[in-house]
Amino acid sequence: MQTIQRRLIFKTEEVVEKELIIKEKEQLYIELKRILARQPGLEAAEQLAMARKIIRRKTQQMKVRRHFYRRLFELALFIGALLTAPLL
Repeated sequence: MQTIQRRLIFKTEEVVEKELIIKEKEQLYIELKRILARQPGLEAAEQLAMARKIIRRKTQQMKVRRHFYRRLFELALFIGALLTAPLL
């Protein structure tokens, strides 16, 4: 009888431990599910990629324009210097 009682106590302890493990795993699952729900979907990721591509292109265009205007300003200064220089 004592052997059966010991086995029953042992098995009960095993069940309690496994229930705790299951409870922890359920909490982890719920947390992961919550995190995944906040992740952007495929459509949002595609829109973000497109926006990045547009921003890169616009940035490149702005750099080209800045270079152009810088050169134009230098040319204007040069022409201004020529016009104000005394004639020999």
